[in-house]
Amino acid sequence: MEYHRKLDSEKLVYHALDHAKTYLQKNIHDFGEDSEQTRDYVQKAFPSAAP
Repeated sequence: MEYHRKLDSEKLVYHALDHAKTYLQKNIHDFGEDSEQTRDYVQKAFPSAAP
């Protein structure tokens, strides 16, 4: 139980989401107009969000 008190879950989730957002933006920028590559990246990186 002491271990869980030391973990800052909100900070952990915040940084994980920030990291995911940063890499998504980077890949969208790198792929430019190629929506096929962007779609492939999203399907691999976020499998539950892909249609």
